[in-house]
Amino acid sequence: MGINNIAVIGAGTIGGAIATRLIHEGVSCILHDLKKPNKEELASLFVYDIADIPREYNIFLLCLPDDSSLLSVVNELKKKKETIVIDFTTTSPQSKKNANKLLKEHNNKYIVAPLTGGVRAVRAKQASLIVSGEEKIYKMVLPILRFFSSNIIYLGEDICSASYAKLIHNFVTLSNSMTVITALQLSNKVGIQKEDLFEVIKKGTANSYVVENTLSRTIINNNYKEGFKLKLAYKDLVLVKELLNKLNISSRMLEENIERFSSCIEQVDHFKEIDYPIIYNFLNEKGDR
Repeated sequence: MGINNIAVIGAGTIGGAIATRLIHEGVSCILHDLKKPNKEELASLFVYDIADIPREYNIFLLCLPDDSSLLSVVNELKKKKETIVIDFTTTSPQSKKNANKLLKEHNNKYIVAPLTGGVRAVRAKQASLIVSGEEKIYKMVLPILRFFSSNIIYLGEDICSASYAKLIHNFVTLSNSMTVITALQLSNKVGIQKEDLFEVIKKGTANSYVVENTLSRTIINNNYKEGFKLKLAYKDLVLVKELLNKLNISSRMLEENIERFSSCIEQVDHFKEIDYPIIYNFLNEKGDR
């Protein structure tokens, strides 16, 4: 099976960036979403219905928002035969099991490969991928993954492993972010400017990727236009909570962060569509401690 004909399902921030990278690599690409993308380069590749994707496109990359979207698309793709589906979606481990079962019914192959680093990393070919699934298929699609990833971690053939690892990763990232945001609230109360606190953190042992990149870019510059949407970050925290509950593990910090994200989305609806550190502005205006 060649890698010259690829269909990207989901034309959001990440899906659009992946499609653009494929085009720049000379790959023949088709794009499907519920609505046509605005970017002219992508709009020209758009198809309205998965059923309209030509047969020669036998590799599908999924960039979808949630469990229901994943299973809806998989129910369409299972009708095709002998395809490879690479799933970049961050969803529940159970949804991966269900998708794998449905696709196998028609001899389709399935690889789970959630990415970290966001849209800027995809554009720069520096995204990190966490992969699980049949090793033979993983090796077959590795050239595709390298079009936009510089760091690929293969966790074995258990289809759920990558999903578990991505949720744990996002739990750590978002917990770190909320700790820093709380620290910024504290520094403001005691008269330390946020720029100065960031400098202190960056020069000390509290520094991290999320401080150096996400929080510095958004909070200092008050720029929340592009990144990890608040509603998706909230969705991931809820998935982590479900996983912890299943394993009888409790986390008060997680519960508090879910409550804060939920409150932000409920009270300022448009915040859910922009980068999640916008919650810093919300909490400052609310006076939350």
